[in-house]
Formats: sequence, structure tokens, C-alpha cells
Amino acid sequence: MKKNLLLFTAILFCAAALTAQTVSKFTGAYNPNNSPVVSTPQAFSSAIYYSPNSIVFDKGGNGWVAEANGNRLRMLDSVQANVYMRAGSVSGFSGAINNVAGSSARFSKPTDLVIDLTGNIYVADAGNNCIRKITPFIGLQPQSVSTFAGTMGTSGYLDSDTTGRLALFNNPIGLAIDYAGNLYVSDNGNHCIRKITPSGFVSLLAGSGTGNPLAYGSIDSVGGYASFKFPAGLGWYSNTELLVADMGNAKIRKVNILTGRVATVAGTGTAGNTD
Repeated sequence: MKKNLLLFTAILFCAAALTAQTVSKFTGAYNPNNSPVVSTPQAFSSAIYYSPNSIVFDKGGNGWVAEANGNRLRMLDSVQANVYMRAGSVSGFSGAINNVAGSSARFSKPTDLVIDLTGNIYVADAGNNCIRKITPFIGLQPQSVSTFAGTMGTSGYLDSDTTGRLALFNNPIGLAIDYAGNLYVSDNGNHCIRKITPSGFVSLLAGSGTGNPLAYGSIDSVGGYASFKFPAGLGWYSNTELLVADMGNAKIRKVNILTGRVATVAGTGTAGNTD
């Protein structure tokens, strides 16, 4: 009887796990002409986005969207009434401008966002090969946009600069942040994961880190002895381990942020669709 009860419970659990999930629209409207031009504010349900690439939520419940082809940062208010422009161009223009008023700043292919415990927003500004910083949101006051790390508009590989703004990145597209405020960057074109301290010091965490486009691979090892191929999105596996979407290798890897050790979590290295 007990065995049958356990089996019945397992069947119910599996059935619940396989129950179809509902997909519905959260915000946005169909944009048939793929127009980059928007007005601000826009109604939450009918706002137009141009290649939304990443979304995060702050402690106040506001959502922040990086529009890659719109070259801007939008804010979804916490009551889901309106969508506001906060940084970048309403016309979708790209560029490389820092400005106290966020609406005068310019981005180029912003791809990912993270928010620290004090409300600063960090942006992977892939087209400008740098990491941008936006001051905390206070009401609808202008937010300041600055370059936190990387040489704006210049790609390459250069580590360990105390200010961070002399470091070089190559298409940084993924970000993660820990409780201490350290940033982790998926430096896609350099096939490595970089670390930036709150003071802006840039160092190699794992990967080849040579800046040589041929220096990619799929080696599980430690620090610079490990290798990736066009790493993309980052997420947390545990408090001390990052998951890496190793796009070019068709694998999921993990990196220990304390030791730099890299291990493969899933994937064979061959693209496919096998569970």
C-alpha cells in the first residue's frame, strides 16, 4: 500500500510538472515597421520596443529594459502604467556620449543590465566595447551616465587598470554582480570572463584573455588556462559560482569566482536539441 501511494504521488508530481504553462504579453505592442522611434512616456500595454535584449527589476519594483537596436534604456514603472525613456535616444541613434542628463547620453547595442544594492545600473554597452554606469533612480529626476570600465569605442584586450577606463573589452554582452558589488563581464570577442571591482579594477577571471580571435577553445581548467568560445549570458549557480552560456561551444559552463576554476555543466560541444 505504501509503495503504491508513493508511486501515485510520484505520478501526480510528474503530471503537475508537465502541465502546460501559460504565456501572455507583459508589455509592448506589435511594431510592423520595426521603427526605432518612440515617444515618452508610453502606455505600459502599448509601448513599442526595438530589440529588447535584457530586463531587470529594482528594489522599488521598476523594470529596466536594454533595447539593443534602440540604443537606449527604458523604465517600466512599478504600477505597470507607463514606460519611460531614461537614457539614450528616443530616435534610436547610436553613439558614445556621457552626459548628466540621461536623455542626452548615447549607447551602441546595449545588451545586458545589472543593478547593485544601492541602485546603480550597469550596462554592457557592447557596440562601444565598455561598461556604462547609471546613477540610482530617484523619482523622474535625470540620471547620470558615465563610463565605468573600458575605453569607449575601442575594442581590444587590456587588463588591470586601477581606473577601469583604460581597460579594453571586445563586445561585452553579459553581466552579473555579486553581493560585494563586483561585476563579472562576459567578454564575448575576447573569449573570456572578466571581473571589475567596485573601484573599477579590471582583471581576468577565466578564459584565454589574449585578445587573439584564434585563442578560443573548450578547456575545463583554472583561470587563464581555461577557454571559452564566444561566451554570452551569465547567471548564478551558487553564491560563488557563475553559469556561463558558452555560445560558440554549445555548452553551459560554470566558473568559481574565488578560484577561477571552470567546469562544464551541460552540453557535448555539438549543437543539437537532445534532453
